[in-house]
Amino acid sequence: MKKLKIILDRKPMNSNHVASKQDFNQVLNEFKKLKPPIWKNPWFYGPVGLASLTLLMSISIVNSKELINDNTSTKQSSALLPEDTKCFHPIKESLVQQFTTYSIDASVEQTINLPSGTSIFIPKGSLIPSSPEKKVEIKIREFNDKADAFIAGIPMDYQKNSAFESAGMIEIRGGETGEKIKISPSKPIEVSMVLRKDPSSFTFWKLEEDQKEWINYPASFNTSKNSISDKRNELNQLKKELVETTAKITSNEISSKKIIEPTRIENFLPIEGNQRFDLAFDENEFPELEKFIGMEFEVNSKKKYDKSFTKKIWSEVDLVKENDTYFASFSSKTEKFKIGVRPVLNGIKKEEAEINLSKSIAFCQNKKQELEIEKKKLIFEKLQQESKLKTLVDNPSETLLYNAMRQEENSAGKPNRFAASFQTVTFGIFNCDHPIEYPLAYKEEVGFSFYGNTIADVKSAYIFDNDQDLCFSFGSNTARDLDKFGCFEKNSNTLFVLDSNGSMGYVLDYTAKSIKNGFIKVTVINKKDENIEFIHNLINENAINS
Repeated sequence: MKKLKIILDRKPMNSNHVASKQDFNQVLNEFKKLKPPIWKNPWFYGPVGLASLTLLMSISIVNSKELINDNTSTKQSSALLPEDTKCFHPIKESLVQQFTTYSIDASVEQTINLPSGTSIFIPKGSLIPSSPEKKVEIKIREFNDKADAFIAGIPMDYQKNSAFESAGMIEIRGGETGEKIKISPSKPIEVSMVLRKDPSSFTFWKLEEDQKEWINYPASFNTSKNSISDKRNELNQLKKELVETTAKITSNEISSKKIIEPTRIENFLPIEGNQRFDLAFDENEFPELEKFIGMEFEVNSKKKYDKSFTKKIWSEVDLVKENDTYFASFSSKTEKFKIGVRPVLNGIKKEEAEINLSKSIAFCQNKKQELEIEKKKLIFEKLQQESKLKTLVDNPSETLLYNAMRQEENSAGKPNRFAASFQTVTFGIFNCDHPIEYPLAYKEEVGFSFYGNTIADVKSAYIFDNDQDLCFSFGSNTARDLDKFGCFEKNSNTLFVLDSNGSMGYVLDYTAKSIKNGFIKVTVINKKDENIEFIHNLINENAINS
């Protein structure tokens, strides 16, 4: 008798395992390979076939009655995903922005002031712990740019055809010793969230995580004269100008090096001190020298030689050409002599060439002086920009001096320039967004290559539209497949991809011109560069050297 292995208390399947089995295309392909069942064969419907079909239907009806009476079996057959199915799909867990945790006493009203200037007011009795003496943990994180939301894997699509351009987003969670906690419907939490853009054309939303959809949420907007947003814009503009000025200086230096003054050699003019002599030659053999008829030849040799060769009597004199170099060859019964020469102008032609050479040299010198003056102006402009930038930036890894500015604003009791105010009786993610329709897909599907020649098994691709400050997502865990891949060509784009092995790559200044022979060559991110700073710079500042 065959022994059966029975596993008790099997571990529940997680969402990743379930997802790996949900390949509908594979199921469909396998189904197509199967032969048609016998009951579909026309020969089946004979007397035996009909009798068998009647028996089969009888058994099915009995089983159906049994299933109707068995409520437990009906519930277990439901095709629902396990409870751990995620709404978020971070590109890499280690890079995700962490929550800031606050310990709250629910028996008193409290206000949480975030470094950004966002404030969260929690009325007395708003939070409902299991017992009055227990404290509640409130976890908060703000997403101040598209990179933060992207790294965290927050879905930023609206329906299936649009992506969100965000003016500000906040995530608020509450719990007690690992358990979720409720907010009193009569005492909602009040939030004043700082926005980084003018919300006049934006809408406020809340993420319904069960349905993975954004829904409209009531909020009001306010403004004031103080402007953190202006300072941020000023900083970004200054950084952009600094990069442009540096590029101009570099370009100026390259242009200056390209300006090479013409020489006497190039203009077939004799060089003072070099020996010259007349030499007859066959014009048919050297047609390129036809325009130099009546010219002289100048010795073209860096080695020491016998300068008295012009005073000797030679029985044979010849002109030969070897690898674009001319040689004068002399011979007699007792001696042979060979020397490198070059043709030079004389007479009126020489005078005309001298004048033209002087004009060319003067023009080059003037151009170099102009570039040098322009370079000095650019260097001075760069120093001014760097000095101004220093007053706005704390250090290279930080952005604005937000803390000091926001503390000053908060102490003065003045609202920030752009802010959204809303109330909530549930925890979650709140966002001020503007949906923008996806670009048209390319007519032909494209592939991706890593390291220049390795075809990559890319599972997700993201186009960061820097002009519209949003991300278009394609592939795994997104609303659109990779065959819908495309971008707005006139905009500044950064391409980011993930392959099935977890490797990450990018293309700066991406356009359709980046596609060569149906493939996009991707720069792979080294493991040592897989950090938050690198990703932020890549997506937000486009400042990575490719």
